Amino acid sequence: MATTDLPGADDAAENAATRNIHKANTRLHDKIDQLSSSAHEGVDKVTGKATATAEAWSDRLHRVTETPEQALEAARDCVREKPLQYVAIAAGIGVLVGLLCGARHHSRY
Repeated sequence: MATTDLPGADDAAENAATRNIHKANTRLHDKIDQLSSSAHEGVDKVTGKATATAEAWSDRLHRVTETPEQALEAARDCVREKPLQYVAIAAGIGVLVGLLCGARHHSRY
């Protein structure tokens, strides 16, 4: 006598197969949810680091472009406050450069 000849054997096998498929399907969905969650966390970390890096570089760029302008403005303010002192300093620098250039010129001959 074959197993299919037993009353209800087909139904029991079908029910067992359906339960196994359902369990496998549930496990598969759980794994997909876990992988999706892990991937989302990874993307969030990378995005956060990229955003922080972009903000840091933006701040540095802002400081680099702003610093020369601030230095120039500070120099202008100093010259406005004491113009004669800075004219004398510029003249002294001119004399030094002239002496150095003259000394180099005379040492060639």
